[in-house]
Amino acid sequence: MPSLKDLQGIIQGQQGGAQKPAAPTTLGAQPTDLGCPLEVEVSEEFRGAVPSGWQSWSSEANLPPAERKRKLASISFYDGTPAGQNNRAPVRERKTLEGKRVDWSFGPGTTWLACRYEDSRWTLIKPLARGVRRCEATYTPEGRPTQLNCR
Repeated sequence: MPSLKDLQGIIQGQQGGAQKPAAPTTLGAQPTDLGCPLEVEVSEEFRGAVPSGWQSWSSEANLPPAERKRKLASISFYDGTPAGQNNRAPVRERKTLEGKRVDWSFGPGTTWLACRYEDSRWTLIKPLARGVRRCEATYTPEGRPTQLNCR
């Protein structure tokens, strides 16, 4: 998994490589503000020497930047950093007319938010603000997150 420093150099639209932090008690008061960027532009690189007799080519390299962007696909929470792979299971899921709502509860330790993007292995991660004990996410019927409220 790439480091956050590696990822900062690839994510487009950031000032000085730093993401503006969300407010500590509302990671998503607006449907368009999930605490996760709604889309990121990532790049896949060919590493190492191209084998003799071959050339490297990427169909993605020929796409305009808007088509290289990856939309937010999912969110999840971890007890500690995601590298420890201690994924938090939701405490409740319920269907709604708009899709579904999912609730998580957290203990006193550090909980991390992970934002995953479609057609990409990249994940953005950050710890939740101190004192956040609950989050509720709203999803479309297709399963795309649309809102995240934490307190």
